Amino acid sequence: MTPGDALQFVGCRVQKHSGKPFKSTFITATVAGAVYSPYPGRSDRVAFVFEEDDSIVECNLLDFAII
Repeated sequence: MTPGDALQFVGCRVQKHSGKPFKSTFITATVAGAVYSPYPGRSDRVAFVFEEDDSIVECNLLDFAII
């Protein structure tokens, strides 16, 4: 998947597999965009950015939230 492919998920609510909150302290977050991971050695992975805060989380660490 590329960030362009992941843009179809903009507006979707997601949560972390781990159950930990996002930087905003919320358990769920709204996808605002998609980028390649900025983390060293992971630049081939797609990550989401969120409306609620400026965090970046790789897609493979997330599930769609049931709200």
